[in-house]
Amino acid sequence: MSFTVKGTVGTIEKGEYDKFTINSKNNTFELSSDDASAKEVTYKHSDGVFIADISGTEHEYYKEGTDAYKEAVKKYNELQN
Repeated sequence: MSFTVKGTVGTIEKGEYDKFTINSKNNTFELSSDDASAKEVTYKHSDGVFIADISGTEHEYYKEGTDAYKEAVKKYNELQN
């Protein structure tokens, strides 16, 4: 999944939902779409890593360019070889 965040609003490039609104006071965001019911999700964020359970399984998402992103790409590439 790829998404973009500007301020407290995000857009999702691919998936069931196409946008979300972040509430950083309680570490939640609300997913929304014209085709699906709104869904509130709790998240954790630290050092360029965003952790959330959007689809029933918790996943880590990385901010491009951070050390965490570079390390995740490196590990992924090692697994592919």
